[in-house]
Amino acid sequence: MLALRTTPITLIGLLLLPVVWWRSRLDAAQRRTLALLAGYVLLFTLAMSLFPKQFNRYLVPVFPALDVLAAVGLWGAIRVKRTAQNAVFALTTRHSTIAASLVAVLAIANIIAWHPYHITAFNQMLGGAQAGARVFAVGWGEGYHLAAAWLNEQDDITGALTVSRMITSFNPYLRDGAQAFFPSAGELRSNAGYLVVYISEVQGGPPPPPADRFYGKQAPLHVVQLHGVEYAWIYDVPSRVVHPVGATFGPSIRLHGFDRNPPEDPVQPGQALTYRLLWRTDAPLPQDDWLFARLIGPDGQTYAQLDLPLPTSAWQTGRYTPAELPLTVPTNAPAGTYQVVVGLYELESGQRLPLTDGPPADPALSGGNALLLDTMVVE
Repeated sequence: MLALRTTPITLIGLLLLPVVWWRSRLDAAQRRTLALLAGYVLLFTLAMSLFPKQFNRYLVPVFPALDVLAAVGLWGAIRVKRTAQNAVFALTTRHSTIAASLVAVLAIANIIAWHPYHITAFNQMLGGAQAGARVFAVGWGEGYHLAAAWLNEQDDITGALTVSRMITSFNPYLRDGAQAFFPSAGELRSNAGYLVVYISEVQGGPPPPPADRFYGKQAPLHVVQLHGVEYAWIYDVPSRVVHPVGATFGPSIRLHGFDRNPPEDPVQPGQALTYRLLWRTDAPLPQDDWLFARLIGPDGQTYAQLDLPLPTSAWQTGRYTPAELPLTVPTNAPAGTYQVVVGLYELESGQRLPLTDGPPADPALSGGNALLLDTMVVE
């Protein structure tokens, strides 16, 4: 595990050190010093491994000693001796200078490559950042400025709260008027618009509420990556609906719920109703779809119907999108209980999108793959 926190150059130097030890003419004092440094690294690492908390930052004190040992290994391998047999590699003075300079340039380049979050650095020879994220507990606030930068570009960011468990690392990056809040007793706040899930919340298993209702269950609006590792997921928090539905049409279009205006029953013949449907898609859609709605009376007859185009191809993945469905009860509608059924279909083929995860309407009345959206009483 300690090797993951070294650089490729340091690791190469450490691997060369035993060769230098046996083939170079080190005096007794030099060998004793190297042995003490190596012993210090081993004993300190072993001591830190005995405690319950084993964060890799606790091993920071051993890295100066490791760098000295690696430097001896590198320099001992390329240094010039009077006779070739006394050197690991027989290099001229000019070539050894070039080799040493190249090592320095590569070390500086490696530092630049991990800027500005050097805490995300893991040895590229051993799998890099992705291997480090699998082995170590990572996520100490790095990447939050990128999450904030994305949120700052959203038009509604000043009117909707962002829910996060690391608000001290987040709020300084948000623009004026935008603010992040800690979850309220594990629940979303009433005016929450966005939820940010961080990598430290999910490394040990499912995240705590309310993130457990989003992470791994729906597509995020945006993902922050650092060196190929996903560090933060930003989710759209839906506005509250009176009637949750949770129906899925096709592979990725989901109807979250709806509101009806007016909401009260009974409904009068000739009365106009407006349904506000809240949709979400978890994948990009290649084409627009059409919404059909049918008002089916107590006698099984259709008393009103409507077909509306939905710009589903323009919907942003992970974003909740509202759509209004106007429906008018005919003036000659008999009294009784009515059903409102809806569904989606492709315009060119006329084929309906399969319905899953929702209450289906009677296929004898609706034709199949239709959702029983609402029931109402008409006087």
